Amino acid sequence: MAQDRLTPTWRAGVALAAVTLIGTLLAAGPAALASAPHASTTSSTSVPTSVPTSTTSTTSTTSTTVAPLTLTWPSAESAAILTPELSLQASSPQQPRVPIASITKLMTTWVLLHRLPLSVGQSGPCHVVSAADVALYRHDVVTDQSSAAVALGERICEGTLLRGLLVHSAGNFGEILVAMSGLGDARYVSLMNRDARVLGLRNTHYVDVTGIGAGDRSTALDQVRLASLLMITEPIVASIVRLPWVRLPVAGIVDSYTPFVGQGGVIGVKSGYTDLAGGCDVMAIRFHIGALSTTVYAVVLGDHGANAIVGSGQIALGLARQVRSAIRVRGAQHDARLVWVGAPSYVVGTTTTTSTTTSTTTSVPSTSSTTTLP
Repeated sequence: MAQDRLTPTWRAGVALAAVTLIGTLLAAGPAALASAPHASTTSSTSVPTSVPTSTTSTTSTTSTTVAPLTLTWPSAESAAILTPELSLQASSPQQPRVPIASITKLMTTWVLLHRLPLSVGQSGPCHVVSAADVALYRHDVVTDQSSAAVALGERICEGTLLRGLLVHSAGNFGEILVAMSGLGDARYVSLMNRDARVLGLRNTHYVDVTGIGAGDRSTALDQVRLASLLMITEPIVASIVRLPWVRLPVAGIVDSYTPFVGQGGVIGVKSGYTDLAGGCDVMAIRFHIGALSTTVYAVVLGDHGANAIVGSGQIALGLARQVRSAIRVRGAQHDARLVWVGAPSYVVGTTTTTSTTTSTTTSVPSTSSTTTLP
């Protein structure tokens, strides 16, 4: 089924700070990703020296320069990574504007939470399921769209609807949330596009709130910006998308469609699939390095393999692990910080220059969980 198949008020303080952070990271433009030079070997020859027998001897020395890590991008899919805590951003050379399927629901959530703010632990306003809501659910089932069962007269609240939307990609829950917002579909989609412009997502356009339409299009770079911003400014989102399953009132226990969530440091955020879009995955991975930690966001769009959602997730996880391999801890216990030792071209913003490379230093508090990676 289409996961689609498996499958103006702003919160001034935190939101403004996060918008500024992500905006700074991408001020350099869509990629700025000139590859660092490959490892090179050079030979130098000393000046010839005269000896009594008129023969000449030369002395050769060889030095090797090792290039800092550059990311290996997928050949068919488009991709992007972002690590706000280290001021890292990078994207694959080609960033086509492509269908994004249920990744659309990230912007659906963004608009909703700026109209109906919700904190962790709150249930939010509630909605009584109508006959029209039941009919919509049945339509989604018949048309093979991702959905979650509802019952006539059921009372369902914003927090539950968000869990169904973000974890199980229930499109009918998205439509109920639109109704709760007091906006019609057309006005809601208009606000999605307005907010995309405000956030600088210049290659993003929406035609509906679920992502089932062919006109919901974006780039990997735009979506990695949106996902990181949503996770940073909305703790309720971060608390939901890390769940491998949720219990819904009528549907019962339903699983997450986000590959590997809850495994290997994966803490969300959203996947999608349609025949046109292929497999799409937006992934957040928390890496613990000594007593410090950092989050890498990775987006992969357009996987058309046999198991496309899992395939896009595998690529995203692989990219994040490449990033992790070039992060080191520097400094003593109380001055410990994470530094990037990969290609300097991936760093945007304030940097610290050393004799070997340019790195951004950031101290990040550790969380209680740990992750062991190869």
